[in-house]
Amino acid sequence: MSYLRPSCRALTPTALLGLLLPALLPAQTSALASNRFVPADSALVLRIASPAKWRSRFARTQVSKLGESEALAPLMRMANRQIEAGLHMLRDSGLFDAELAEGLLNDWMGDIVLSVQIDWDSLADSLQFDVMPSFSLVVALTPDGSFDLGAVQRALDETIEQIKPEHEVLLDFAVGEHDLRRTDNGEDEPNFTMPALVDGALVLLGGSDIDHQAAELLATDDRWQGGDVDDALLAHFDVGGLIRTALASDDGNAPVDLGELFRVLGLQSLRSMTFTVKPDGEAVTGAMRIGLTASDRGLLDVFPQTSEPPSLLAAVPAGCESFSISTVDLGRIYTAIQDAWRLFEDEAPMTFDDALQMFAEATKIRLKEDLLDHLGNELLIVQDAESLESADFSDYEDDPVAMVGGTVYGVALSDGEAFATALDKMLRTRGLHVSRKRESYGNVQVYRLPLAGLIEIEYAVTGDLLLIGLGGDEGSRAMLRGVLDARAAGEGGPEDKIRRHLGALEPGWNGVAVTPISVILNVMANAIETSGELPQDLQMATSLLRGLAQDIRRLGLDSMVSTTRCDEHGITSQFRW
Repeated sequence: MSYLRPSCRALTPTALLGLLLPALLPAQTSALASNRFVPADSALVLRIASPAKWRSRFARTQVSKLGESEALAPLMRMANRQIEAGLHMLRDSGLFDAELAEGLLNDWMGDIVLSVQIDWDSLADSLQFDVMPSFSLVVALTPDGSFDLGAVQRALDETIEQIKPEHEVLLDFAVGEHDLRRTDNGEDEPNFTMPALVDGALVLLGGSDIDHQAAELLATDDRWQGGDVDDALLAHFDVGGLIRTALASDDGNAPVDLGELFRVLGLQSLRSMTFTVKPDGEAVTGAMRIGLTASDRGLLDVFPQTSEPPSLLAAVPAGCESFSISTVDLGRIYTAIQDAWRLFEDEAPMTFDDALQMFAEATKIRLKEDLLDHLGNELLIVQDAESLESADFSDYEDDPVAMVGGTVYGVALSDGEAFATALDKMLRTRGLHVSRKRESYGNVQVYRLPLAGLIEIEYAVTGDLLLIGLGGDEGSRAMLRGVLDARAAGEGGPEDKIRRHLGALEPGWNGVAVTPISVILNVMANAIETSGELPQDLQMATSLLRGLAQDIRRLGLDSMVSTTRCDEHGITSQFRW
């Protein structure tokens, strides 16, 4: 039961949040304790380890050593000086206890937890009628067992009394055994409580009807059950509610049935998105989880629900530092395009069947039956790191594929002979065979083909694999032949250091990628340097990127390994660095 009584003067939400933001910096405890202030129906959940806990948790990781590296050390020193300057200004102002602020940064080992609750039905109405939707939020700094959050709460109370306008009032109300104060902004504006101690945590509430919402926000039952005790960072969003709101807001004026379009694209199957990061020994690991319904995934069914590693992993040339292999059902892409096209046929210049007929007349083959039906369920991308780093971005107008030099794309085939026959017939029908050159490599024919006078590709078709190399650079040519060699010998695959990373990730994955971080940083630096005369800040940025690339290699952090798994619960992508 709650009641209101006039008290001291109020503080505007903007001023209050501005006051709290310096204190609301990274945090965490156990998942169970952190979820104490996360109602089960929360649309958004954010949990971050405090600065002190973050440093403690990640101290053993190689990534943490980057802060002491030659490239980042100056920036870290600058950041520390700015923090010291801020604490000095706070100390001089007398608005807040600077020692407490310093303790929050250096000693407090708790979490910051933010949860937001949204009435999705009211959100749809608010979009239509321009009124405030029903929502609430909780911000909590969780206790660590030693740091005195009560002192922080008292210091904040004193600060609020100093800075709030005299003509504004705060209203007192009770929620069970807790006495709270809140702003008095009227019924048409959200109101926020002052920071209060609840079960040892420092808690702030806000909402469209906080008097009635507070009891549910502070309850101990019906709490959100997601997350893991080891997560140093967690972000979760209820995508399904947003999708439902979008469909409910459809006024019927769209050229197609919005619900049917969402079904075709797989958007109606979306339920949630969750991102986590945590340390694991000397490595940093994380995951992105997309929650889906078990069926009716539409275009998202392009990712089959299988736990078998892709066979093309054995086609990765020895020593390759950058590659990805995905298990995909390419037939689902065709089906989704067909279904979406037919939804728009009243607006399109031709029907889907007419487009297929036009393709058949122009190429003398059938797109689906003669080409697409012979594709397998795996995609391969391999890159030559040296070619990527040496790419000349200044010539991209004359050579538009320069930035992907050394890259080869592969598609598994279910019937390579039938696919090759149809592809050759199509090229001959269009007259492209005239400029095509052929080279025998072992028992495989490798073709070089200029396209539209702009780019040149190399391609080869084996019994179970289509390979395409973009550009005429030596790196692409060598990589394509390296894939052919590895596939023929059956002795390809990632190096031992990558296998060790894979072994530490959750099993059951059906896709894998390896990203050379230092190469990516150097490519970014190349792109900036070839964009013209650089101002001083961009010159410093390129120096930082190159220095960081060197430090990453020195620390053995060059390879970030990620895997993808698809099951009845959705799609999970993990990384280990």
